[in-house]
Amino acid sequence: MQDLIDRLASELATAPEPGFDIASTVASGRTVVRRRRIAAGGAALAAVLVAGGTAWLVVPGADGRSESSSVAVEPTPTPTPTATSGAGPEEEVEPVVTGTDGEPAINPAAEVIERDAFTASDGQEAEIYHVRLRAAEYYVYLQPDGASSFPLPAQGLTLREWAEVQLVGPDIEDDQWLRFDRGSHVTPVLFGLEIVKQVPDPDLGANFAPAGTPTALVEARLDGATFYLAVRSIGGGKAEAISYRRDDQITTLQQFRTHTMHSYAENESGGSEGLR
Repeated sequence: MQDLIDRLASELATAPEPGFDIASTVASGRTVVRRRRIAAGGAALAAVLVAGGTAWLVVPGADGRSESSSVAVEPTPTPTPTATSGAGPEEEVEPVVTGTDGEPAINPAAEVIERDAFTASDGQEAEIYHVRLRAAEYYVYLQPDGASSFPLPAQGLTLREWAEVQLVGPDIEDDQWLRFDRGSHVTPVLFGLEIVKQVPDPDLGANFAPAGTPTALVEARLDGATFYLAVRSIGGGKAEAISYRRDDQITTLQQFRTHTMHSYAENESGGSEGLR
């Protein structure tokens, strides 16, 4: 050991020969090191195989052949889809899309539960559908120049009743239901209409009626069916009763009030959709 130490000390004490460039020699050495590292890295990368979703490191055996190591190397995890990447185009979640001929058509992803040819009371013709799309059900009518869809339960209407209302309009106009007889108290105008309960001035918001306007919420019965009515008289005109036939979603007057307030609340564009 002492001989080795003495030899190293002697060599280090000796000055380099003339023409020896330390800077270039060091740079050359670093280049060699980088090349070796790159080569080693490439060999290691080439030796990684993927089997069954797990990366296994392959190492050379004593005879030069590759052997599979018993140590698994975790693979790079697959990126989890984000909310934006998982959402498709808007038309993919709507029951009506534009067909290849430019006409409205049923979304190919929708399941058709019922389909029929329909002629409305005023002679209009349409194809009517009851479809299911992404766990929701819809009524749809298609005409060459237009289409419409509505999520069920659609106020308890049958497919043909819904199509008639959409194409022709309701049998009862809004101003044919009720009238204000004193203050915000209402009385029937429509023959056979029975008022079960009414709430004067229920505060449905400024989008439904300006402050000071007579308003009311009414539960009424007509021909064995229950209707909920949101009533207002704008500018001293006739009482306008916006009707909703009781269905599986709206079963009480309080639920109808909540539904009405939500329908007339401010939306993203600053207005309100209303009940129509």
